[in-house]
Amino acid sequence: MRKIILFFSVILFLIVAQKVNAVSCDIKLDKKIFYPGDIISINSTIINDEKTEREIFVFYTFLEKPEEFYTMLRQIPVKLDVGEKRELNLFWLKVTNTTPAGSYLFACIISNLSGILPTEDSIIETCSVRFNITGTLKRMSARIRFCKSEACEEESKTFLTNESIYLKIETEKEADIEIDSELPFVKNGEFFVAKNPSPGDYSMEILIKKKGYQDLSIFEKILVIEDYPKFEEINLTKEYEEKIKVEEGVVVKKRPKKKWPYLILAIFILLVIVFVLYKKIVKKRI
Repeated sequence: MRKIILFFSVILFLIVAQKVNAVSCDIKLDKKIFYPGDIISINSTIINDEKTEREIFVFYTFLEKPEEFYTMLRQIPVKLDVGEKRELNLFWLKVTNTTPAGSYLFACIISNLSGILPTEDSIIETCSVRFNITGTLKRMSARIRFCKSEACEEESKTFLTNESIYLKIETEKEADIEIDSELPFVKNGEFFVAKNPSPGDYSMEILIKKKGYQDLSIFEKILVIEDYPKFEEINLTKEYEEKIKVEEGVVVKKRPKKKWPYLILAIFILLVIVFVLYKKIVKKRI
């Protein structure tokens, strides 16, 4: 990410500096403000002023744009004969009501090396054009909250049949809200409320509309049950209880007792007794 930011900073600097090079480029638009229905077609004219053939790589992207407008850095290889003038179509867009409005800065970067990002030393020439898109619809945002009370202190998507469902939709002021659901939601202040719901798994579509904004459709699912499941305590058999112990609520298995030390001790005592008896028998014979 730091490399990309540094790269764009270098490109902006070179555009302002307007370096003079043997390969030149130029971008022109017939107008600088576009409305829904207009077509934006960006062509770049590249000229090889050198006395030899040139193989170059043309990078192009938007250096400035609205956040919601997706773009990426692209490149195409170009071979130019001596004095050749080449026109490349680098971008084409028909503006619709949903195209993000704002200021755009399109840049063309000519490099003598290919790669993910051209380096400062490899850049031969740069050119750019700025334009604006206006008159399109804004994007709507919304936050959906399912609560168990008007205070909305506890949010959930699982409710009991004896509870009321409080649906709060946080969005643009004066927006029209439509709820398509089998649950009988009734508008009550800033909430939509469904009382005494029947058990079931419910899907719903929430449609939000406002003049000057794109329609926003949100799908949600909630569950209504009669009671929360109860878990019975596990009864352990006496045999298993002897093998475990409970310490502060954590079940820990007891290690089985080791019997082999007692066996070694018994053998050792037996050998001592045999040795003592053998000594007594030997003394009597002497």
